[in-house]
Amino acid sequence: MNKINEGGDGFRSSIAATGGGIETLMLERTRDLEKTIARQRVLNRLLELSLQSGPLHEQLPLALDAILTVVAEGVCGAVFLREPGQDRFVLRAARHLDGEHIDLAVADRCFCGQPLEDSTASRQCARGHRLLPLQGEDGLMGVLACWPKGGAAMEPDDLRFLERAARTLTGLVQQRAM
Repeated sequence: MNKINEGGDGFRSSIAATGGGIETLMLERTRDLEKTIARQRVLNRLLELSLQSGPLHEQLPLALDAILTVVAEGVCGAVFLREPGQDRFVLRAARHLDGEHIDLAVADRCFCGQPLEDSTASRQCARGHRLLPLQGEDGLMGVLACWPKGGAAMEPDDLRFLERAARTLTGLVQQRAM
């Protein structure tokens, strides 16, 4: 028999890994597929926002809300943008911040005090904030900062999605800068 008729090695090993519970495997795969579809819808929403007219200060909160709906529950977020013609960053959108973080929202610094200028690659800073650069054609335009409440580690899938979302969000910011 060929692999098509046998179901393929990957399928058989997946069933074996779940202890033979095909229902469990199907539920896991269905959840993964639903999460992927939801994330793609968010990226599409960001692209739609970039095509719509409207001021950036109204679109950034909508974009941040959309991004945070498909990552782990309890993830906080903020968008810092570089002021035009200057080297400083300003908090432009934030969600789920507590008083501690609001007090720390100082221009040019992450909530933990880490300089935003250093955010040319995705990285995690001292307090567990994931800093994702909004890297445009002319350099660093801003930073998307995300972190789970309570300092828990973020899932690798969430981090990969946030990197894609940051690249898409960069397009929205660039579109408004033109």
